[in-house]
Amino acid sequence: MTDYSFSSLNSTDLEKLACDLLTAQDKSGLKKYRTFKEGKDQGIDCLYSNDENPFSEVVQVKHYLNSGISKLLSDLRIKEKPKVDKLNPDRYILVTSLQLSVANVLEIKKIFNPYIKNISDIYGRDDLNRLLAENKEVESRHQKLWFSSSNVLDNLLKYKYQSRTDEFYREVILRNLRLYVETNNLEISKRILLKKKILIITGEPGVGKTTLSEILLYYFTSNNYELNIIQNDIREVENVIKDDSSKQIFYFDDFLGSTQVEIQRARSADSVLIKLINRIKRSENKLLILNTRKFILTSAIDESENLGRLNLLDAEAKIELSDYSIEEKLQILNNHIVESNIKDEHIKILKDDDIQICEHPNFTPRIIEFFTTRDRINSFNKKQLKLFIKNNLDNPIEIWRHAYLKQIGDEERFLLNTLLSIGRESSLIELEKAFESRYQYEITHNNFIRKIDVFNQILKKLNDGFIKINLKNDFLDFDGFNENVTFINPSLQDFLEFFIIDNDREIERITNSSVSIRQLTYFYPLFKKNKYQPSPLLKDRILNEYKNYIYSKTHNKDKLNLCYFIFNNLKTEKAYLLIAKLIKEISEWSVLHTYQSYLFSHSNNFDIYILKFLQETKYIKPIYDSFKSTGNEMFKIILLNLIDIYTYFDVKKLMEYYELSYDSILVNTEFREMFELRLDESFDRLVEEEIFELERSFANSSTANAKHNDLNLLKIKIKQEILGSFSFDISKITEIDWDQVSLENKLKGVEPDWDEIADNY
Repeated sequence: MTDYSFSSLNSTDLEKLACDLLTAQDKSGLKKYRTFKEGKDQGIDCLYSNDENPFSEVVQVKHYLNSGISKLLSDLRIKEKPKVDKLNPDRYILVTSLQLSVANVLEIKKIFNPYIKNISDIYGRDDLNRLLAENKEVESRHQKLWFSSSNVLDNLLKYKYQSRTDEFYREVILRNLRLYVETNNLEISKRILLKKKILIITGEPGVGKTTLSEILLYYFTSNNYELNIIQNDIREVENVIKDDSSKQIFYFDDFLGSTQVEIQRARSADSVLIKLINRIKRSENKLLILNTRKFILTSAIDESENLGRLNLLDAEAKIELSDYSIEEKLQILNNHIVESNIKDEHIKILKDDDIQICEHPNFTPRIIEFFTTRDRINSFNKKQLKLFIKNNLDNPIEIWRHAYLKQIGDEERFLLNTLLSIGRESSLIELEKAFESRYQYEITHNNFIRKIDVFNQILKKLNDGFIKINLKNDFLDFDGFNENVTFINPSLQDFLEFFIIDNDREIERITNSSVSIRQLTYFYPLFKKNKYQPSPLLKDRILNEYKNYIYSKTHNKDKLNLCYFIFNNLKTEKAYLLIAKLIKEISEWSVLHTYQSYLFSHSNNFDIYILKFLQETKYIKPIYDSFKSTGNEMFKIILLNLIDIYTYFDVKKLMEYYELSYDSILVNTEFREMFELRLDESFDRLVEEEIFELERSFANSSTANAKHNDLNLLKIKIKQEILGSFSFDISKITEIDWDQVSLENKLKGVEPDWDEIADNY
């Protein structure tokens, strides 16, 4: 027998389910119970009417998920019975997701005498499960119901330790499902994913990208897909993807980054992304979901020839605010109200103004979540809440302004701004060190008075309202701690960026008190023309107190990134001498490919700046001499991390300037073997990209032969300039019957029947 708790359903979901089950129970097929759109129900959730009585059979559905039987009985007696008396139905049916004892059933029948004719018109949890077992077609239509099955839920919960966020904890899963309002976006996204095997969900901040992604993940995981959450770098997939027919789904939120540093780093890995997409498309039962903001995707495609050729927009599911009907917006609002546990007087204001709120052009699910957070609005009177709602709808980027400026103090703002400068997450110990430096700066320069245990007190105050503190098995910072701190909602980070971006004084205070290069690169991106200039105080700190930015366990990477920062912002002879000194002090050049989340959210990428740095500093003698003194160890690391085959020729020119060559570096047999393997991988990646491009461009055998000749010429050039023994079989291009492929591609130009694909699935 089915055993659903119905905890994944909201009140409206349960009403629709009850209505469908009651209709299915009528074997005559003459009765059809109907539900109504969101609003005051007047004691009616489902209704069957006939010519004699428009209220012939009234159905009331009570979820009472967070209450209990005592609350239910009380409300039935005080609130619902008077409504039923007024309606005077021929028959009254009560449905609840609560488990009912015999005594409970008899009490309910007594309350609604004479409208409940028989105790069989009272349905509790066990009765609903029985009806579902008897009506499988109803069960199959209510997908959110499946997730309240203990088997499905247990299958989802096993991923909670893999995820950096908490979307795979029991209560979070169930709450997300209850809040979610199913729209056409879900079915469209499923169909695109099943058809293309790749899904890119785009949209503006707060429209529901992450929510839709999570629902899709819940759905496919419940259908026995193995979930793999990509934490930092698209390359992580290469370690877990299986070369078999097993079901796997991969998910990467903000895959193109959300800050300028992240975006730049993600774009440097576009060839890795292309290879992965090609692999997934050719693999059986492998799916990939990617999220990003629309403008970031468009910009990335415009700036990357590789991504442009890939035609990523073909796999895009775009969420627009116009996609939500007014009924769906009202349901989103109501679901949040039900889950919020806010005051009755606040509920009344939200429901009285629900149409005005939902028709506002700046309506988003994120704003509704903001309005219905108990701690945020609990102190407001009616007039204040109305004004709060209006102001934030009129200026959505400002939804955090009141809380940020009025509900917390300066010390709390120092911590939030410090967290922003570190990135979207920080280890607890790193945040404490950075905050303490900021706090001491304010004491020294702005006459603040130190309070006792201020950091821990601030954490308690901000936790669950502005930030989240998580214990994570997979997050170990450079001092071995595994507590991390994140913003509670992306909209808070959006607001802080908007609020601080033109506040030169605050940026100066953050950077003057900074303790890590990570904080500096947030405001002064590397190798870019920066809007801000470091203050004289910061320049002096960097030149004379640079050791404060170097941590013992990350000293090599800290030194290298200090070099980048100093070169970009302090172009003086003293600065160049310091760079030269730091280069000589780097003891391990493997730092170039061992980045951890300490510096960038997109980690484990090869350092995208080193080649540019070498190119721009080769004429500055002290820096040139320091690099030259390192021997060939640095270039060995560079060579083992190259991806683009054409970059090998650029590196050759650089090495020649430093009086090095491929022959001199490849003397060591072990290193030579590793380099040969890396070179093969780079060339293979190029061949795979070319084959993919040929497949999707309706190429014929003549075009493929021309591409084969181009690759053969490139092979010859590699043998002449890089590795004399290089050999790579490119015959797989000519082994394909390209005329047949071209014909098949043209036939595939007919749009498939997505409904048939989904049904077959």
